[in-house]
Amino acid sequence: MKIIENYSLKEHNTFAIDAKAKYFVEIDNTNDLIDTIEQFKKEKLFVIGGGSNLLFTKDFNGVILSYTNKNIKTVREDNESIFVEVSAGCSWDELIETALSNNWHGLENLVGIPGKVGAAPVQNIGAYGTEQKDCFEYLKAISISTGRLKKFDKEACEFDYRESIFKNELLNRYIITDVCYKLSKKFTPILKYADLKSHGDVTNARDLTTKIMEIRNSKLPDYKVFGNAGSFFKNPIVAKYEYKELVAQDPEFKSYFAPNRLVKLSAAQLIEKAGWKGRREGACGISEQHSLVIVNYGGATGKEIYDFSENIINDINNRYNVILEREVLVV
Repeated sequence: MKIIENYSLKEHNTFAIDAKAKYFVEIDNTNDLIDTIEQFKKEKLFVIGGGSNLLFTKDFNGVILSYTNKNIKTVREDNESIFVEVSAGCSWDELIETALSNNWHGLENLVGIPGKVGAAPVQNIGAYGTEQKDCFEYLKAISISTGRLKKFDKEACEFDYRESIFKNELLNRYIITDVCYKLSKKFTPILKYADLKSHGDVTNARDLTTKIMEIRNSKLPDYKVFGNAGSFFKNPIVAKYEYKELVAQDPEFKSYFAPNRLVKLSAAQLIEKAGWKGRREGACGISEQHSLVIVNYGGATGKEIYDFSENIINDINNRYNVILEREVLVV
């Protein structure tokens, strides 16, 4: 266990925001995790993974906890599937690479998403026509209030579009330690995303991940060069009548199927049509590569980025009567 006071979080968030934590604690096993919860029970506690979906708007007056266990193990298998339990501290791409090397399939479309495995079910990460819930089996988490380990199946996690129970009712109440995925021994490519269909033939899993990385790199700025958290906003979901009103303004607006007779819009298209793509205010702005990505060009504070995003939200609402929601977690 490592405990550091007044610790800079700049290297622990992809926006490169230089917020300070009162305490920063690194642990690699559940026993130390339980001890840490007890030791700092009077402090505010927040668990950080790769920091790829966070925006710190101020210093954190409490404990930032980093769980670093990276274990990947097979828990069972049958003729068609293999069940892999992964520790929360494992990077997402390390899991993808391990799966590729062992011919475990199902997560290929999620290659290149920064962050750690423990954060994947919280956000229900998704990309290129798939979500982590498609392969999810269960997760294990420790209650911050009791220190007890609890197992959550898929239904208990209440997964939705970039949502889970851990972003809502159970926010800051549990610390995820392990996630289990059911992976297939047979490769079945998922190519419903338009860019994948037009990107040439796919013959194997490695070929698919290579193509996806080519697409990602062409659209998304490297957070190591210009700090960002990928897609900053969710695609808004509206009623059909609201979509018809929007199309009456501009027939070019795209729509996608959503459950319960709703319509999903493209947040990127809304932002681009409103003239925000490539626009910059001070040290932050919208990327010229992708209109969903807010970029820290160097030295922007979390508050400045938050205010910039608020300006976008207000403008889109005024123009189109559509409210954008942030995908990132504001701390």
